[in-house]
Amino acid sequence: MEREATSNSKYYRILSLDGGGSWAIIQARALYDIYKKEFGEDVTGHQVLRKFDYAGANSGGSIVLAALVLDWPLKKIIEFFDTESKREEIFVGLGLFQKTFLENLLRIVGIGPKYSTAKKRAGFEKNFGISGNSLLENIYSDNIKIGPFPDLLITSFDYYRKRAFFCRSDDKSNTIAGQHNSVSLIDAVHAASNAPVNYFNKPAEILFGKQKKKAWDGAVGGNNNPVLAIFTEVISNIQRYNPKNLPIAILSIGTSSDFLPIKGQTPYNSTYSPELIIDPYKPVITKDIKTLATSILQDPPDTASYIVYKMLQYMGKNEGENLVRLNPMIQPELKVNPNTNAKEWYLPGADPATGKSNFITMDQFKALSALDMDAVKQSEVDLINLLCQGWLNSIVLNQPIQTDSSLNCLVIY
Repeated sequence: MEREATSNSKYYRILSLDGGGSWAIIQARALYDIYKKEFGEDVTGHQVLRKFDYAGANSGGSIVLAALVLDWPLKKIIEFFDTESKREEIFVGLGLFQKTFLENLLRIVGIGPKYSTAKKRAGFEKNFGISGNSLLENIYSDNIKIGPFPDLLITSFDYYRKRAFFCRSDDKSNTIAGQHNSVSLIDAVHAASNAPVNYFNKPAEILFGKQKKKAWDGAVGGNNNPVLAIFTEVISNIQRYNPKNLPIAILSIGTSSDFLPIKGQTPYNSTYSPELIIDPYKPVITKDIKTLATSILQDPPDTASYIVYKMLQYMGKNEGENLVRLNPMIQPELKVNPNTNAKEWYLPGADPATGKSNFITMDQFKALSALDMDAVKQSEVDLINLLCQGWLNSIVLNQPIQTDSSLNCLVIY
């Protein structure tokens, strides 16, 4: 693909989309909220992509990115994630006889696969259509009439080699070790979204060049937030991608993060909602296995953003400010109780005088905190939409680049 700036912007602009399964509706809604102001309520994927020079994603974010590439209206992307029958085409449950005896036994304690890998791919084929079979390096020439558009990167994890690998649209990238391997859009998304152990029953099988590769979700390689991988790709090809050496500006959008204060690690309590503070529990092997299986979605989003922020700072004066991280936090707020003049933890949007929130109940907050990335039921996605709406209305906190142990924001960009 011939490379040229996507506009006359004074920045080289990157879009990064985290993984997160059904929670990726947050990304679609955020992009819609941003770009409907410029393009109107019928804003399309191509209109958004023309605002960027490079775009990358993992897992649920790769579904959003694929829909943008295929020029879905953003309303259609939101509707896809907000429709239970569509979610069920991706998260297709395994029957009793589709799991091994051990898998059925482990499901009793909440461990083991729940969904069919093969049927997930079939769901992508149904929804992306024939255009999804285009190779990444040909995706624009096959499907787009007017350019230019950003280069693409979709993260994944090699099941046999046990390390991250990337699906790229650029077949001449300096980061390619050896021969470039072509991959279709559907296969790239299928690999990137194949969360293992507690979610899908088998590694995703994709055609990577002439090889058949087995893959897991890119989060396994520490790339659930792919911003660091994308940033590394860009600076490794800086002379080709950004020959004018424009300052780099990054829009990184997450799918929420859960961050609660821990008893003994915060000096503050909660008169009205003591449930907001985690009481350290005794480690149990079954709980630890489940925690390990799902923890790949947690720390990398914080770490990746912070590293890129510091790298941008190192590259030039104030360039650290060119990273915008958008990600709603499932997190209580620290406010002053007017009755005691002491700082305490409250539900988002709560009145410190009464401890009550007109935005969210304690039951809803606890359900959100416990909700897994594979939200299939409509009641679960309704909770995600509630969180997203509160975030868009500035009731729910946005994720800082860095906080201290009391969740105080140290770096806000």
